Amino acid sequence: MKTTLMKIGLMVILLCSITGCWSKVELDQRIFVNGVFVDVGEEPGTVKVSISTPLTNRLDSDQLSGGGGGKDKPYSLITKQSTSIGKALEYIHKDLSRQLSLSEIKVVMISEQYGEQGIGDLLEWIKREPDVPIGAYLLVASGKLDDAAHLTPIFEQLPTTVLLSFATQGYMLNTTIKDCLVADAAGLGYAATLLQNDKIHSAADAHKSETWTGIKGAALFQQGRLKGTLPYEEAKTIAWAYGHLKFPIYSVQWDHGKSKADLKFTYTNGKTSVKMTPNGPVFTVHLKGRASIIAKKDASHRFVKDVSGTIMNQMRETVSEDFRKSIAYSQQIGADVLQLGFLLEWNAPQYWQQVKGKWPEHYKKDAEVRVVTKLSLDDYGKEY
Repeated sequence: MKTTLMKIGLMVILLCSITGCWSKVELDQRIFVNGVFVDVGEEPGTVKVSISTPLTNRLDSDQLSGGGGGKDKPYSLITKQSTSIGKALEYIHKDLSRQLSLSEIKVVMISEQYGEQGIGDLLEWIKREPDVPIGAYLLVASGKLDDAAHLTPIFEQLPTTVLLSFATQGYMLNTTIKDCLVADAAGLGYAATLLQNDKIHSAADAHKSETWTGIKGAALFQQGRLKGTLPYEEAKTIAWAYGHLKFPIYSVQWDHGKSKADLKFTYTNGKTSVKMTPNGPVFTVHLKGRASIIAKKDASHRFVKDVSGTIMNQMRETVSEDFRKSIAYSQQIGADVLQLGFLLEWNAPQYWQQVKGKWPEHYKKDAEVRVVTKLSLDDYGKEY
């Protein structure tokens, strides 16, 4: 009898567990947002918000992967503006036949102009909107955000897939919303990938042009405000110091510019340390890498082994100089994008307590940042 009652109780528990969700929304009643674009509004004090969503009724497995030549695009971009991001999304939502789902957002893109005004409202909205994943990547558009939002996905079906690749392939920075929130809470800076727009001839019609988007450099933030930008070559060293840079190519010259070589790095790594001195902290950024020579032109027709030492010396000088320029600019605008303040908090907590309230100004005027490069050759290319 006791065994029978236990079996019945177990069956009741199992039946209760498969009753489903009381407040479920079917998939065919949802619109999944995978990209959000935020810009300043046309009226003072307003914000313009666009959402990018896939159109599942147009996503066909037999369709070509590229979206540039398709007549019916498999995605939609809807734009509204209001006094806040939440209000703009409400205006978008009220005109739709399905319920918005923000849990699939992969990319949050802002314009330079919006970043210069400050992204505090954006971060505050994300903190208070539980459906938005803080693992979404932050990107910055140079120029018109509308052009970047309407980019032509030549090799993909969705524009957000292209933008996601810029954030995850390691050619620049992979800054997430979580990184921004943590840095802002600590009073430190951060850097995000800066994109630029261009026009190219359409693959489907040579008389038409399409929007092409690519990496321009890095956008530097401090206290939730865009302070400045770095060009591509100098921005690469910031990504290198973060440890996010993959396969960079550098060009060096010697013999007064008559000889030159191109090197492709197959491995890069960055590490930062701090040492307390009587004059204050001294930060050292260690940039390590291994490279392969992919092109060489020597005016004296010497073998690559005979000039490899010269090539590597020039390589170390080039990388060090690019890094010094990027750090000097970050100090000029007071943006601790390498988050050196965290090192102070971990290694010298008492000193950090003295300077954390005025750290941006301290970083701007008093921080000493050095660079040490440890670069080597993997091979000499096909010459050997």
